[in-house]
Amino acid sequence: MNRLRRYLGLPAAERRLLHRALAAVVWVRAGLWLLPFRVIRKQLERAPVLRSARRQPWTPEQIAQAVCRAGRYVPQASCLVLALAARQLCAEAGHATRLHLGVRSGQRFAAHAWLECEGRVLLGDEEIGDYAPLLTLGGR
Repeated sequence: MNRLRRYLGLPAAERRLLHRALAAVVWVRAGLWLLPFRVIRKQLERAPVLRSARRQPWTPEQIAQAVCRAGRYVPQASCLVLALAARQLCAEAGHATRLHLGVRSGQRFAAHAWLECEGRVLLGDEEIGDYAPLLTLGGR
């Protein structure tokens, strides 16, 4: 009940962003379960280029926060899922981003995804110094 009260207490614009973030996270999660990554990548690279009048007024930080909140309710919403969903929403809002996929070797192999916008890490900033980037999508 507490969550419902908090949700209903949010401004309408914030609720819309949360709905959009949840839809994006679900879409990316389902897509990664059902389709090869290259197909998802092509879809996301065709991110909509909206006219400035139609762009969403969300900041990259608001998008990252909404995606993280939405990710709590989606099973197996990994760093890759969250970064891809946030990248899509940032593109819709007119923000250029770079998605990095990296690996860490050593005692335990690990992979990680993080999203940058204007030189700042929006999502996945924990221990990125330990990861060697393998693939970067977007940006210059």
